[in-house]
Amino acid sequence: MKSEYIEQFVGRVCILTRSLNRDFKQENPNTYPEQVFHYFMGMVLGVDEHGIMIEQVMTQEHLRSYFFFHSIVGIAQEQVLDPNVAEHAREINEIKTVNEEMRKQATEQSKQPKQPTKGPVVVGEVGPQGQFIDTQAMSSLSKDMKNKFGK
Repeated sequence: MKSEYIEQFVGRVCILTRSLNRDFKQENPNTYPEQVFHYFMGMVLGVDEHGIMIEQVMTQEHLRSYFFFHSIVGIAQEQVLDPNVAEHAREINEIKTVNEEMRKQATEQSKQPKQPTKGPVVVGEVGPQGQFIDTQAMSSLSKDMKNKFGK
């Protein structure tokens, strides 16, 4: 699986995308999602026929991780911004401003009352034996959707 395309990432800061059987949020909610960045983002040190070795650039210890190819969904090179470089500092502030505006908008939207949905919401009724599906309502809903979306 080793190829010239993957070799291009050697020496560059990249983020590897793949979930794993570990819940970082539950492990330490106070530092989440920081530990996700530590774990999946690093400088690619090398590539062999089985996988990729990275050095975690965001940890003081510069820990290393090895990811097998069968567990990797993708690799993306990350832009590295240095806050001590004037142009980078402006970009960082711009990103923070945009993120803050998006957070405020999301907060405001979550406070607004939700509009009720149109059409039948209940497709059955709860009886002594449990919930029953109203097949007539489901059939009608199916026909409406077919007419509206053409499938």
